[in-house]
Amino acid sequence: MFIGPVKMKHLALFSIVLYVIGIASSNAGGNLAHLGGAAFGFIYALQYRQRIDLTRPVTWILDASVRLFRPKQRIKVSYRGKNNDIDYHRQKNLKQEEINRVLDKISTSGYDSLTKEEKELLFRMGK
Repeated sequence: MFIGPVKMKHLALFSIVLYVIGIASSNAGGNLAHLGGAAFGFIYALQYRQRIDLTRPVTWILDASVRLFRPKQRIKVSYRGKNNDIDYHRQKNLKQEEINRVLDKISTSGYDSLTKEEKELLFRMGK
């Protein structure tokens, strides 16, 4: 970034050289751990190019643990009774005929001539 364009593989090789040199220092375990991570990353990249995912077992275990603790969805089923299409359309037509009758009564006699039930019917159907 500060020294210009550098390829990632050159940066990785430089880091590996530094870790190998650092094995003789007081933090040998840390440097060996970084070298092990670099080796696994290299092997993983080679295998991934060949369509082999080395992380599949770990991913499967993590997904299984998530599924184990996820709350189950409860489905509520309600039955409305058996009402076929013919009955439905018959009831719908009866309601429409009742509304038409009330509307015709309003057009001939006015709104004030409606009974309380007819006014409630209009109010329910207007919602």
